[in-house]
Amino acid sequence: MPTGNTISKKQVVVPAITAALILMMAPAILSTGAFAQNAHFVGRQTADVDISGDTATLSVSGKVAGLGSDPVTVFVSTSGATVETECDNPGRGANPPGQDATFGPTGGDEQTITPRNGQITYRNVDLSVTVSAEDAGCPPSMEAVITSATFEDVTVHVIQNGEEIIFEFDTVSS
Repeated sequence: MPTGNTISKKQVVVPAITAALILMMAPAILSTGAFAQNAHFVGRQTADVDISGDTATLSVSGKVAGLGSDPVTVFVSTSGATVETECDNPGRGANPPGQDATFGPTGGDEQTITPRNGQITYRNVDLSVTVSAEDAGCPPSMEAVITSATFEDVTVHVIQNGEEIIFEFDTVSS
């Protein structure tokens, strides 16, 4: 028949092993909920170019699902941008053509979004380029005006806890 000491030792040993296993697994259990489980873009992602005077703005919007609950960073980048310009000749009515100006690679400001139910909708994540009169080759007293803009290799970056997914648009023009 077992003695009281033997039973006591078994009761102590089993909880100690269980506790040790839980402690060893805790980092893995706790960290898995924070990382993107199956992050993916959902539905239609959009990219548009807006021109206002000497500035062209690329704006992207869309939705991502399969995220954890930690904040997400979203930004847009390009391999470069080319803008066509003209020179604004105030008071004369005739605007001479300007020179094309190139920029790149370019990156926009970061937007931080907290997921709800593992999803985010990002809107108006922007990247802007501004052309100077000198860049456009405009004579003194004239200002550069952008007439069209093309952004090459447009990429949306979504980052959560060091993990990144990307969506590529290739070329986006006005």
